[in-house]
Amino acid sequence: MSQPDPADVMRWVRAVEKHIRHPPELVDAVISETYTQALRAARKPVEPPRTKDVLRRLAYEFKRSLSPQRTTVPTDHVLVVPRTRPHLNQLVPIADALRAAGQHVVFFSESLAVLDAVRARGFPATGPSSSVSKLRGIRIPRGRRNVALPKLLGSATGEARILALLEAEVTTQAPVVRGVRSSVERLFRRGTRAVVVGNDLTLEGRAACLVARRWNIPSYCVAHGLGGSNPRLSATVAANWLVFGELQAEELMRHGVPPGRIEVTGAPYLDAPHESRGHEVLAALGLNGPYVLVATSGPGQKVSEQHHRRVVMALDEAAARRPDLTFVVKLHPKDRLAYYTDCRSLRIVAPDEAARLPRNIFDWLAAAELLVTGGSAVAIEAMLADVPVLTVDLNRELEDVDFIDQGATLHATGKAQLFRLLEQQQWSVPPATPRYVERKYGPRDGRSAHRAARAIMRGVVERVSR
Repeated sequence: MSQPDPADVMRWVRAVEKHIRHPPELVDAVISETYTQALRAARKPVEPPRTKDVLRRLAYEFKRSLSPQRTTVPTDHVLVVPRTRPHLNQLVPIADALRAAGQHVVFFSESLAVLDAVRARGFPATGPSSSVSKLRGIRIPRGRRNVALPKLLGSATGEARILALLEAEVTTQAPVVRGVRSSVERLFRRGTRAVVVGNDLTLEGRAACLVARRWNIPSYCVAHGLGGSNPRLSATVAANWLVFGELQAEELMRHGVPPGRIEVTGAPYLDAPHESRGHEVLAALGLNGPYVLVATSGPGQKVSEQHHRRVVMALDEAAARRPDLTFVVKLHPKDRLAYYTDCRSLRIVAPDEAARLPRNIFDWLAAAELLVTGGSAVAIEAMLADVPVLTVDLNRELEDVDFIDQGATLHATGKAQLFRLLEQQQWSVPPATPRYVERKYGPRDGRSAHRAARAIMRGVVERVSR
């Protein structure tokens, strides 16, 4: 089954909305989760993790209810909404620039780790309010519909299967979205002047942008430098975009975002110089010299489970043919060790081990002589570090990945070609790479966060003057 078209996904979401009678805005706010689930349903068998997800959410809410932190929210503030810690790489430099310009900045997140991180930087931070009534509102789905769901997922294909999955997802996420929406509105009443989100396709970011639209508050989404076309951009709800470079601006315009709503700022996370800790990675791994770094995102949006398994086994075979090199697999959080149980020649670094090593991907790249990946954005960061990139697409699934399409990587579409490339004694950066990096990342002069902050403040002034 091919990747669902965004228009089809929205049509399926609307069909689910009619069935379970949730407000349109509520259903629209879970487009990120439902779209991801739809892609997974199209790619491989899925076990509906509804009970586990709800229990995890309950545990999270309970932990937050025990937290002694209480935040005083200043009036006339810019509200920043990250979903995960990686969003902070872009958002914290922008928040620092806003604060330096005299703006009050408040962070909102469901993640306790995110809240702790921004509080450590001196920013006021808050999350959805916890209460007994909210905890009671998050119910483990029961009844005829969910009893029938596993059977339907196990046998049905196509639209019926995805519809069932979307229905279960919306049912589970509904009270969470209500909590996020009501909490954001509570902050808006304190005088939010602008909203900045790490991703307007996540639950929190989307809900914040939708509510901001209703309150006539300008919203800004900070782009991430992801590689290639992202069909979900057609579902964007942020009023404005802050992007790294020309390629992202062109992609947004292809999806209908007006040029006047796009600001090319450069990449805020590259503003501060980074002191390499590559030697620490080598020491922790017990290696004396450079390695081949394997970093994929596992199966998901562009890559099927079958393709991922083929690539893993092919790389294990290639590593066996190069005993002089160490192939280090830095496991992505959504990847699974189960895919690597039959590997004999790869050095696997699971997330729990990686957590004890330097977190910054540039530290891992500093110790690497080659990066092997698929369509992951880590390829772009390797290019910034002048590390050659080998992309692998054994099933011809990586469509519309701009760094592949523009010849910025070494590329293998078959095992024999992969082996030939990996048997080279050294690798060079392709000639097309420097131009690609220039167009992808825009200006790299240490002022990206300041340009983003100025764009946000202009929006604040325009709203006040209207």
